[in-house]
Amino acid sequence: DFKQSLQQRLLLLAGLDAREFSSEEITRDYLARISTHDPQLNTFITVTAEQALDQALQQDLVAAGGWVGAGVEQGEGPLSV
Repeated sequence: DFKQSLQQRLLLLAGLDAREFSSEEITRDYLARISTHDPQLNTFITVTAEQALDQALQQDLVAAGGWVGAGVEQGEGPLSV
């Protein structure tokens, strides 16, 4: 359901802003879900877990004000709306 999905994303964004959890934690959780469910669903052609984790770590550094790397700027990321 679209509304439920949107609510989940907004809750994730609020949790990130409040530093209740990190982008890395969210990414690891989603990667675990993919690993668990994709063999039955066969939804993904390719899962780029290392790239996803690298981007999550970079975003966490940006959010902490510690570093901005190539292609990662404030407000960019997989959960940006």
